[in-house]
Amino acid sequence: MIRAAIMLGFWALLMPFVALFGFPWTILTGNINFLYRISMWGAMTGVRLAGVRRLALERKARAEGLAIADDLYAQLHTLSLRA
Repeated sequence: MIRAAIMLGFWALLMPFVALFGFPWTILTGNINFLYRISMWGAMTGVRLAGVRRLALERKARAEGLAIADDLYAQLHTLSLRA
């Protein structure tokens, strides 16, 4: 419960700043990449603040013999190198 509150609190604090800078930038440039990147960063950071590990799902799927697409595996591997 506390971890969920931390995550939601972070998102609530981040949202006004994203709206303040992301929306005008997107409207002025006509390019949504900045808004997408800052939103994805906020989502990932909020989840990490809650203590969720990114590769847990991938490891569990491999252990259970589930197939994961090579592209998804490459993305997960790249993310694990950054962390």
